[in-house]
Amino acid sequence: MKILHLNYYDIRGGAAIASNRIVSSLNSYNKKNKNILLVFEKKYKNNKIICETSSIDLKINNIKKKISFNLTKFQKIYSKYTHSLNIFNSNLISVIDKIRPDLIHLHWINNEFISIKQIKELSKKGYPIVWTMHDMWPYCGAEHYTNEKRFIYGYSKLNKTKSNYGIDLNRYIWELKKKFWKNINFEIICPSKWQFNNVKKSSLFSKNNAHLVPLGIDIKKFKNYKKKAAQKKLNLDSNYKYLLFGSTESPKNNRKGLDLLIKILNKDFFKKNNFALLFYGEVEKYYKNKINIPYYNLLNIKENDYKKMSLIFSSIDMTLVPSRIESFGLIALESLACKRPVITFKKIGTSDMIIHKKNGFLANYLDMESFYRGIKWYYSLGDQKKEKINNFCKTITLKNFEIKKMSKRYLEIYKNLHAKTK
Repeated sequence: MKILHLNYYDIRGGAAIASNRIVSSLNSYNKKNKNILLVFEKKYKNNKIICETSSIDLKINNIKKKISFNLTKFQKIYSKYTHSLNIFNSNLISVIDKIRPDLIHLHWINNEFISIKQIKELSKKGYPIVWTMHDMWPYCGAEHYTNEKRFIYGYSKLNKTKSNYGIDLNRYIWELKKKFWKNINFEIICPSKWQFNNVKKSSLFSKNNAHLVPLGIDIKKFKNYKKKAAQKKLNLDSNYKYLLFGSTESPKNNRKGLDLLIKILNKDFFKKNNFALLFYGEVEKYYKNKINIPYYNLLNIKENDYKKMSLIFSSIDMTLVPSRIESFGLIALESLACKRPVITFKKIGTSDMIIHKKNGFLANYLDMESFYRGIKWYYSLGDQKKEKINNFCKTITLKNFEIKKMSKRYLEIYKNLHAKTK
């Protein structure tokens, strides 16, 4: 069986990292099947990843993206979360037809990689389609994330929010999806209970088969180093207690909750007890000026630099995930693999990984005082209890999130779907 995975990027962003890892694991786990990753933008040399994009294709796509981006401005919506239209056709179908896969697995397919209408064309050609929900875009309108409930009830003039005072592009894109996808039997994969519940409530996908399959991790690639040694390797001052926050998204998009985190990091507790914030990704000058404890910016880390990531996680005490919305949260899983607990909120995708006070702390949703209590809880423990929690982080990762186990579940879904559509 030949499975073709589609993702816009090869390694940039959480969906790209996840799809890259699962394709690699599937090919190692079962060599009878061939899993291929087809991308539009390829950053790293890898013979197992196909990229048929020419320089002309890139230029055309850049024009499409600019048009789409400018169109979203007419919506005049309050949300700073990403919006995608996927209204322009691409040459992707001809590339797929040359590969002739037995089934197609969609991951993150935005940036005009393929149009909404072309997904219907793939189905009409007889390609069975599996789709992993890396964000909310597949079952929403143009939004990748939203706190609104329009995806449940359908997008209408009546439930358009007053804060969206422009053209209702979200409704237009949702209507396109409804029109072209109504007879497609997508096989949906949800990486978290939060996503699974959304899919089963959604107007577009509620009748489709949905499977709860977390994102996996190859735990052998994440090593545990002694904390002081890891800090020395990273040129970090070993006198500090390090907390980690990471995001590849711009802080202008407040989904990851850095603005919420700063509110508690400026409490006297953190100054008096020698804390420092370690972070990677983009941080606006605005936020830098608001952080009143020492901070170290590791900038952007290569997504396949497992040694560097292992050193970072080994150098910290815990990882902080104060996201308002999170589909899964790979940074949390990577932290647990390196024996570092995670503080996060209930009611988001990351909460699936955390057993309260066993490998982290589940704060009440968006309650930063509860989040603060979670940090203080860990530091109130004795060394033996901390070590027990740290060890349990890796135990739970091996038990529930080892990528070979996820590969087995993916393979079962592929086999069942292929058998049904023969």
